[in-house]
Amino acid sequence: AEYLGRCLSHTSPALPWGPPSVLMSVVNQSNGSRRSYDTLIPVSKSLGKKIIRVQDDDYEGLIAALDKHVGCGETVVVAWHHSTMMELVDAVMPTNFWMYNKWPKECDAEGWSEPDWLPGSKCYDIMLSMPLHELPHKFKKKGEKRWIPGWMDIYHEGFGGSRHSKCA
Repeated sequence: AEYLGRCLSHTSPALPWGPPSVLMSVVNQSNGSRRSYDTLIPVSKSLGKKIIRVQDDDYEGLIAALDKHVGCGETVVVAWHHSTMMELVDAVMPTNFWMYNKWPKECDAEGWSEPDWLPGSKCYDIMLSMPLHELPHKFKKKGEKRWIPGWMDIYHEGFGGSRHSKCA
């Protein structure tokens, strides 16, 4: 998490518009884990940004929070549990959502292998990046979403196993 706090503080291929101006996370996951929230604490401290919390599995709440807190040209980082990430993708519905119908089981990156002893998916080093395009007001009807999702890309966070690892 300290690695992310340092590495999300500048422009990168995954953050082409710069560091996040908005941070969002699940309040408490249904399994009792706070990992998604805890992951963003170092990012919050390094950027001086508050973490906006959304209830687990409340995808409409997340979309409403995006409408409320995100302005044009801002970067948002959302931390979500990997086992429900594809449900989040389905809720936001990126342009190429059909390419991502399930979370990968393996996704080792160069210089970092995911732990072999963990059950299920071993993809903890994946970051999804997707632009949200603002719908012009003249085309917006009452009750419509303010944002139109763009093309989603997948990146490795680049974590090399140490908080001092080189940023990807």
